[in-house]
Amino acid sequence: MSLSAEQSSTADATPSENRTTLLITLAAGHALKHVFNAGFYILLPEMKTALGLSNAGLGTISSVRNVVGGLANLPAGYVADRYSARFGQVLALVMVSIGVFQFMVGRSANFSQALIFSTLMLVAVSFWHPPAIGAISRTFVRRRGFAISIHGTGASIGEAIGPFLTGGLLALVTWRVLLQWSLVPAVIAGVLVWVLLKPRKRVVAPAISFAAYTRSFVGLLTNTKLLAVLIIAGGFGAAQGVTFTFLPVYVREDLGQSPWVVGAYVSLAQVVGIVSSPIMGHLSDNWGRKAVIIPSVFGLGFGLLGLYLVGSGLFFLIILGATGAVLFSIMALILAAGADLVAEEFQATSVSMMYLVVILFTGLSPVIAGFVADEYGVRSTFLMGSGLALAAGTFGLVARWQRE
Repeated sequence: MSLSAEQSSTADATPSENRTTLLITLAAGHALKHVFNAGFYILLPEMKTALGLSNAGLGTISSVRNVVGGLANLPAGYVADRYSARFGQVLALVMVSIGVFQFMVGRSANFSQALIFSTLMLVAVSFWHPPAIGAISRTFVRRRGFAISIHGTGASIGEAIGPFLTGGLLALVTWRVLLQWSLVPAVIAGVLVWVLLKPRKRVVAPAISFAAYTRSFVGLLTNTKLLAVLIIAGGFGAAQGVTFTFLPVYVREDLGQSPWVVGAYVSLAQVVGIVSSPIMGHLSDNWGRKAVIIPSVFGLGFGLLGLYLVGSGLFFLIILGATGAVLFSIMALILAAGADLVAEEFQATSVSMMYLVVILFTGLSPVIAGFVADEYGVRSTFLMGSGLALAAGTFGLVARWQRE
């Protein structure tokens, strides 16, 4: 299922001004989505205290919401490919839904309600990537790695701003009020996305029945190269899930820092990625995906090992920044590698498969890491994340998965 020359020329024929508007709008929307998502992780220590949770309980919340959010990628991929012509309207509804469910988390009175609404929030988040990256992948065929990385740069910007902004606002308001306020920018962003990405002419979505989609989805699972990319994505996702969940807890509890400083630490991990992501995407378009992805995954593994060994201080901050240079760049490159292996009409489906695997492993790893943290200390989760990333890098190094 490779992209044909005819499909490539059709995709690249899109007027440049429309392509620019599309890419900027999607990158900006992606940034705001990650402001919400990254900010939520900064709220976890405060929620842990308010709800009286153990590390295992906190890991359970992270795992349940990520597993359910991962499974949501299956219908998200179908919706995105079936209604690809209306991807802008789908994304507008996604943005508003994220705000609504964050509002409900802020209204939650107990653990069960927080778990339910935070999970639904991540379900909404899962519906962003397939239509957004599917549209980018179909539009920027020859520069797919660079364009998806620009979209990923939006994520890095959001991940840099979100923790810093959230930590600062926690000095002024409670975590409940902050989550409820987030509904306002979500609705405004939803309206803007609806207007900016509204089709300028009447278009008809491809008539893909659910049965045909299911058969094609199963067929993709026989693609051994795609399966290899999924394994790499799973190892990366597991390491990412451990890091995102317990880095804020480590800085807040073990290092004894304020919520504002917690936000600053997590933001630092993303700032370098704003610059590195498009550079790495450009390099992968010219040098090949494997030549860039594998060193990046190894870099993540050794970076997390460095955080474990150093523990605190200036070198901890330096290593944290270096680790952030690859943390979000890797996901964009993996998405491009998967998109290289499937046909145009299944671009969103390949994205949903990648995120399904990544989010499932991102969801499973924190609950295991939570038990490890309760037994050996939160710092030990860096060692666990390092092992997962290094294993993924080793597999990717020896496996044959790059497009010929």
